[in-house]
Amino acid sequence: MHFLATGVASGMIDTSQLEELRMIMGAELPDLFRSFERDNQRRFVELESALERADSEVLRRTAHTMKGGALGVGASELAAQFKAVEDCAKRGDLAAAAQLLPLARQSLLDTMAAFEAWL
Repeated sequence: MHFLATGVASGMIDTSQLEELRMIMGAELPDLFRSFERDNQRRFVELESALERADSEVLRRTAHTMKGGALGVGASELAAQFKAVEDCAKRGDLAAAAQLLPLARQSLLDTMAAFEAWL
């Protein structure tokens, strides 16, 4: 539980944005978080596929979409991870992007734990 509380306190998630979402969505907010997680898991497969094909444009677009989704739910640290992947893809540095994916995956797990703790 200490880790979860740390994730909330450390700025991993924007609690003021989450409060706004709670006011809008009410009891459906946990559904949004579950949908966010499922969508990101699916998009990670797209990122990995783009890397295997050395398709920097698909990698860039997918990371950009994931970054926007993370910002939309107040997952600022996760958004920064996706921005780093997007920036690597823009430069065509697929090796660096491949090194960032495990970090982004872990950040997603940490973010989901922080969401759960915040709820």
